[in-house]
Amino acid sequence: MSQRLFVGIALTEPVRDALAGCLLEQRVRELAPSALRWLPPENWHLTLQFLGAVQEDRIAAVRAACQRAALGQGGFELELAGAGAFGSPRRARIVWIGVARGDDQLAALAESLFTQTEPLGFEREQRAYRGHATVARLKTPTRVEALLAAIRVPPLSMAVHELTLFRSHTSSQGARYEPLASWPLVDIRAIP
Repeated sequence: MSQRLFVGIALTEPVRDALAGCLLEQRVRELAPSALRWLPPENWHLTLQFLGAVQEDRIAAVRAACQRAALGQGGFELELAGAGAFGSPRRARIVWIGVARGDDQLAALAESLFTQTEPLGFEREQRAYRGHATVARLKTPTRVEALLAAIRVPPLSMAVHELTLFRSHTSSQGARYEPLASWPLVDIRAIP
């Protein structure tokens, strides 16, 4: 039996609430295409590495790899700001909120995670890491330029103190993400 897993950073409740307020504004909702499905705020996070289906007998090794990755970097401040789309704004499949500050630390944490999970058989991401929180998906590639222009996200800051292993539960109603374990970020090089 396997579990669908990924490793990421959970958004704090105040950041999720503030972001939800921005995305619930009437102008934003009016410009949202009919093909767009907003994800529930409790699912918003920053993915560091998607692991996919992991067999039960490998989960302990994944947990150990996450713990080692968390020991390579201390906590840091993160700031979310701005909206964008994957595909492109003319043929979007995903709408995301970007990282304005802390992306270098996120990329370093993702690199540490890749270094720990690659010997376990998980593939390293080939694209440069780009921190983002997915907030909506589109069933078909759709133009979202007007929607992106309407989304006004003020700088939203949060402290990042831990790395989390999530399990993804999929159903016809969409995915639900369950935190399985978290590890504090500790830069062991800074410990005397």
